[in-house]
Amino acid sequence: MGNGHTLDGDAGRQLLDFARVFDHAPVGFCVVDLDLRFVYVNKALAALNGISVEGHIGRTIHDALPQLAPLIERQLRQVAATGEPVIGEVIEGGTDAEPGLMRAFQHTYSAIFGDNKNVIGLSCLVQDVTEQQRAHEALERIEERLELSLDAVSIGTWIWNLEDGTHFWDSRMLEMSGHSLEQHTGIMDDDFVRSLHPDDEARVMAAAQRSLDDDADYNIEYRIYRRDNGELRNMNARAAVIRDANGKAVRMTGIAIDVTEQKRTEAELRRSQALLERRVAERTQTLNDANRRLQEEIVERGIAEAAKRESEAFVNTVIANMVDALITIDTAGNVSSFNQVAEDVFGYGADEVIGQSINMLMPEPDHSRHDKYISDYMDTGRSAIIDVGPRDVLGRHKDGRALNLELAISRTSFGGQPLFIGALRDVSERKRLEELFQVVAENSPNSIILKDLEGRILLVNSLFETWMGVSAHEVVGRTAHDLYPADYADAANAEDRYVVRAGKPNTREWQLEFADGQMHRIVGTKFPVTDSNGAVIGVGTVGMDVTDLRAAESQLLQAQKMEAIGQLTGGIAHDFNNLLAIMMGNLSLLAEDLSSDHEAVDLLEPTMRAIDQAAALTARMLAFSRQQPLEVHLVDANALLRGMQPLIMRSLVEDVEVTFALASDLYNCQVDPGQLEQAILNLAINARDAMPQGGNLRIETANVTLGPDDEQRPMEMVPGDYVMISVSDDGEGIASAELDKIFDPFFTTKPVGEGTGLGLSMVYGFVKQSDGHITVASKLGAGTTFRIHLSADRDQSIASVTQETKVMGAVSSEIILVLEDEKDVQSMVATVLEKQGYQVLLTDNGRACLKTLAENNHVDLLLTDILLPGDMNGQQVADAAVAKRNDLKVLFMSGYPRDAIVDQGRLKPGVELLRKPFSASELARRVRDILDH
Repeated sequence: MGNGHTLDGDAGRQLLDFARVFDHAPVGFCVVDLDLRFVYVNKALAALNGISVEGHIGRTIHDALPQLAPLIERQLRQVAATGEPVIGEVIEGGTDAEPGLMRAFQHTYSAIFGDNKNVIGLSCLVQDVTEQQRAHEALERIEERLELSLDAVSIGTWIWNLEDGTHFWDSRMLEMSGHSLEQHTGIMDDDFVRSLHPDDEARVMAAAQRSLDDDADYNIEYRIYRRDNGELRNMNARAAVIRDANGKAVRMTGIAIDVTEQKRTEAELRRSQALLERRVAERTQTLNDANRRLQEEIVERGIAEAAKRESEAFVNTVIANMVDALITIDTAGNVSSFNQVAEDVFGYGADEVIGQSINMLMPEPDHSRHDKYISDYMDTGRSAIIDVGPRDVLGRHKDGRALNLELAISRTSFGGQPLFIGALRDVSERKRLEELFQVVAENSPNSIILKDLEGRILLVNSLFETWMGVSAHEVVGRTAHDLYPADYADAANAEDRYVVRAGKPNTREWQLEFADGQMHRIVGTKFPVTDSNGAVIGVGTVGMDVTDLRAAESQLLQAQKMEAIGQLTGGIAHDFNNLLAIMMGNLSLLAEDLSSDHEAVDLLEPTMRAIDQAAALTARMLAFSRQQPLEVHLVDANALLRGMQPLIMRSLVEDVEVTFALASDLYNCQVDPGQLEQAILNLAINARDAMPQGGNLRIETANVTLGPDDEQRPMEMVPGDYVMISVSDDGEGIASAELDKIFDPFFTTKPVGEGTGLGLSMVYGFVKQSDGHITVASKLGAGTTFRIHLSADRDQSIASVTQETKVMGAVSSEIILVLEDEKDVQSMVATVLEKQGYQVLLTDNGRACLKTLAENNHVDLLLTDILLPGDMNGQQVADAAVAKRNDLKVLFMSGYPRDAIVDQGRLKPGVELLRKPFSASELARRVRDILDH
């Protein structure tokens, strides 16, 4: 460890001994003195720095690591000056273990304090955060690409919550419909229906209902009036129904596209088509007229029959090849005709094109190839493009932009000369949509698979490749049985066949092992893929990983269940405590009035003992419901556990060995020490019962810091510093099916008659009421570990507290004002106090109490219940009374405290509380104590 280099004092030597724990740790760790000389270096850090452990010791950081020194010396000196830890910036660099590979390391610097609380040294923890950083950057890129894709194609996404009728629309959806951004979470069913064109409303509602009832495909076009300007727009929407575990439809999620411009374009195309047909008909009529005239001339010249055949062949060829645009060229490649649709597609007038080379309508690379096509055809009579059907080509518009075209070329003759006819259709929009679909699929947050009817995979997106750890090249052409376990593949194929047979989508939740070796829950929606004629040609699957969602749902349901049970048990305990207070108080009075030889005296003791046991039971119920009053102090948990050690040892059997592993630098925590002792004792006794043949019980403490991104932090725990107390045994363990119910009240794994089932529920309620967290880990045959996390207080020291025992006594002139709405409790309290010689005034509501106080200026003590009828509770009455009489003493009483005097389970400073039930002597003693202060 040292070559003679160490830290001063016992604390320094202990620290260096403790540091040896890091000798084989996977993270880098070192200790330096205040001159920044290495005192301790573990093997992991030595490997990262490329210097042996011995090569570090005694050298300064600047000497050993000159390149890194400027990055870390300043922060180390800051820690030495302030004593506060610093998490340094992420430093990127290479390591000797992986030359040439850049990795990211996060440095954390902390001060080491000596025996006199001065900083005597510094420590540095080096963690490799490369993978976390890469994953975060990759996620940001994916999210950015998805948003860019959706923005590019103006696809809006929406969610319809069927339970409350609200719609969530993203910004694209809001913009298309004319809503403001502030309305994105407040759009209701009526808002959407009012925006529909009246002629489309019934059809849209019927389509939605069919999807909800029968899982029918929701793919519909409708018209809406924009919210902002009333403009009528055409929309196309698609959606899927999401159901809960019982099959109930809970929401619809979908996309919407504004197709207004597309509709206008289609209408314009139809008008253009009609115009073309009319012009062709007119030109055909003109040709027919010309043919008739030509035939008359040919008859006169003796060639009428040949001219007729050529004319008919030309007209028939034009009609057979007419698509959208018609262009004819001669064997030299020059344009001889250019119809109206061709003018619209290319932006040229016919007079600008006719007589010019067809090359003017093509991009540069295609010029020479086109000339060669014609020459080869004229030489050989064979061509790869003539009379072979439509194919995709590139054209050039007059303004220079490229056009995606579909082209069919055929040959005819006119006037004895060969003529080539080209029929073209502009498919630029189709190409754009195809490319956009590919971008959306690759950036989708869900996996996408397409199979043919034989079950062979045709395509997958990148997310599927990540999930399964394969490339698209490896899976295309393979089947489910080539990728998945047999049972999963059989089920997937059966689902595919059902979708093809039913002709509608089907959604189901699966469990599947990913390439990371973990089981994930996947919601998969399979849907039929059809061709332009509506025939099913394949099956598509969209998969969503809901593993984290299901875990969060499970935690939420458990928390809701525990909260509901807590409210029920708290209310029962409160009412029961009022009844016990009446019984205990009156029996105490009866005991004072009976002589020691009275025959009823023997009955009082067991009755009072039963009331005490009932009060203890209600205290446990209040602990579970988090409504018990806590007397919170700053506590050294280590000192508390050392003080409990004899009690714990006495509570166990001889063959249970107890080990305490207490952290030497444990933080203090804010907690009720009495309740914490009870909780630890409960856990120790449970551990004893789980080891009937003996075993080992280990009680351990540690400091734990949980950050916002810490995977070990449960979502209900706020980030910060915690004191962790664990109680572990190597006993029988708990079955996994019972772990979710282990903290439920009255649930127990012990035989009937050997446990109330309230011990762990009391611990759970106390920890939650203390703003803490408790977890349990167990496995049958391997023991159980309970871990309690309590909020740490690193900055306060514990002050000693002394208490004085007050002697009970009564002064006849003192007046006590009692505020209690339960008549029997009121009567019992008044009897006890009057027997002690006090003057007693009785009220049963807040207004009457304040009025009585105003009329009696000599009241010495206000004794009030917390829960009261009317608009004022006990705390509000006390505040109003003290505001008028600042010397007035106040004592609260209740079966359990409420918000009036409890802030997150902690009594406000200066508040005195008498818990129900209480005996006559306890009431008299507390009243005397407060009056004497």
